[in-house]
Amino acid sequence: MISLSVIVCSIVQLTSSASCPQSIPTVSVVPRCPSNEKEWISAAGKKNCSALEKYQNCSKDRSFVYHCVLKKNATELMEVCAPIWYMSGFCARFSMTDRRIIDDPALDCTKFVPPCPTRFPSNESFKYQMCYSHIKLPTASQSEKINWTKNNNSSKPRCEKKENIDELDELIIETKDNSKGKTIETCLKLAGKEPDRLPSQSTIAIMNILRLCLGKKQLEEKLPGKKNTTLHTNETSKFGVKYGGFSLRDEEGAYFVLGLREMATKSAQSTLDTFKDILDDISFANKETLDIRGIQILCNIQNTMSDRAATELKFNEILQDYRMTLLPQLHEDFNNLDDAGKEAVSRLNNFFCGLHGLLHMTNASQKELCEAER
Repeated sequence: MISLSVIVCSIVQLTSSASCPQSIPTVSVVPRCPSNEKEWISAAGKKNCSALEKYQNCSKDRSFVYHCVLKKNATELMEVCAPIWYMSGFCARFSMTDRRIIDDPALDCTKFVPPCPTRFPSNESFKYQMCYSHIKLPTASQSEKINWTKNNNSSKPRCEKKENIDELDELIIETKDNSKGKTIETCLKLAGKEPDRLPSQSTIAIMNILRLCLGKKQLEEKLPGKKNTTLHTNETSKFGVKYGGFSLRDEEGAYFVLGLREMATKSAQSTLDTFKDILDDISFANKETLDIRGIQILCNIQNTMSDRAATELKFNEILQDYRMTLLPQLHEDFNNLDDAGKEAVSRLNNFFCGLHGLLHMTNASQKELCEAER
């Protein structure tokens, strides 16, 4: 009986550990988390995760609820709507890479004073305030960096941004909830419009999830039928976090954004794993087709476009190898082809962008022109 209970508990835990893409749009950085049940109820009401319940497919037992947990590397606190995860004696953290609540292995809260239990639900993290006290503040705040840039530009008339553009730049970097309304106002100001009212935070979260669902549905319907497509890839780092961007262009020149995701590293394998996750999400837009849509999209890629970074060169190699393992699922006679035939079908044409060189030259020229005009 004990063994059966352990197995059942393990199955429940593993089932609930699946990633939840619908949680990502609900993430917002906050200065503090609730310190008691009353504050938790109030914060949960404002976040209104229950309104998003019918738009998510991560949880079927109403466990898609409000959380206030640690962000990556315990540098900030964040609010997020996510399925409940039973912690194993560690502080709760939301992983943008895994897209779910995880145990923070660096923070064993059973050793804190007072200690946490060896098992507790993630949405009750407010009961263990010592987890929040271990926030590692960055050496310089984002607002300080923004102000420095703004002040630095103020002495260069030709280089200075317009007021509302500069304001929007600050709001894009500052991701706290209370900036979303101001961001909408500033964007409308750029178009010469002024809103008579602004959506609530929960409405914005619902709109964001619906936007993602509609976007993935469009990709799932349009891309499998597109032949001879070109995959565009790029990566960048912002405030120490690495991101990878993926998009496709068809033969008519139409451009489709597949996704922008946080990556564990800049390695070629990490890039491929991130690309696979994006294709899985697109396939998941239609449960009846399982993962065939993602395979069709991948096998229809004939060209790649990227910069000349060593990781991109390696990514092109392992992408071609991975694609070759999937081709037999779409082409029944693939294994009957000779080596030359297989090579012709599986070969990817690699193109490289020279924009970085032009961009660096432009930046250097702009700097000298600004100095000459001082």
